[in-house]
Amino acid sequence: MGASIFRVAKALTLAALLSTASTVRAAVRELPTALVDALHGADLNRAVSAAEQLGVLATPPARAALVRVLGLGAPPPLLLAALGALGQPGAADAVPILRHYATYRAPAVRVAALRALARVGGPEADETMIAALGDGDAAVREAAAGLAAELGLRTAEGALLMLVQRGEVTLLPALARVGGARTVAAMTTDASLQAAGPASRSIRAQLLGALLVREDFGPDPLRVRVVQTLAASGDSEAAAALARYLAAVPAEQQRPSRAAAARALQRRRR
Repeated sequence: MGASIFRVAKALTLAALLSTASTVRAAVRELPTALVDALHGADLNRAVSAAEQLGVLATPPARAALVRVLGLGAPPPLLLAALGALGQPGAADAVPILRHYATYRAPAVRVAALRALARVGGPEADETMIAALGDGDAAVREAAAGLAAELGLRTAEGALLMLVQRGEVTLLPALARVGGARTVAAMTTDASLQAAGPASRSIRAQLLGALLVREDFGPDPLRVRVVQTLAASGDSEAAAALARYLAAVPAEQQRPSRAAAARALQRRRR
């Protein structure tokens, strides 16, 4: 029954996307006839090329033509080309169809829709990116994580932290780019580390070290906590992370966290 409800919801969503068909057709009439004909023609290569050219035009009528072909359905190469072509900054008119395809059955298509949404930007795109971190396909989750990191989505921290703690260590770079106090708390308490087997000392040092050198990471008391954790671990990876932090922050800044890192490295050399 749950699957039936899901199919009905998807159908209603698609119906809503196509309900403005007359408006879309009117917009498409403003485009060169040859380009529109190629988009809907039997020659797949020409159709893909037409989709790409419409993406370059980046006008509302061009996007309307791409939305229409996606609403009607298309072969995978044309689907991917049309989705990519709709990835235009601020193109709010493309968001509904892109969100629809972000839940498409083929993972490659879902990834293409997410990439296009990331280029469009906006709250709905951000929400879709966060939701995709729970996708059943690892490649889609990894793509969503990378895009969330590129967009600087701090709201992705919780989902990324949970995935890393479950063993998806390939998502560590993304977590390092958006992580904050919650990540530090998880990485500096023994209980959470025991629960997260993959969070080995080396991995923890890499993550905490990456947080430290981020310009927007802080405030400084939080950096001090990270430095203390790295200093207490005593391994070479932690020492390297502290050294990178010292090199990245000029001494003139007189950060307590930098002074703590310097002291920790001096103690290690004795």
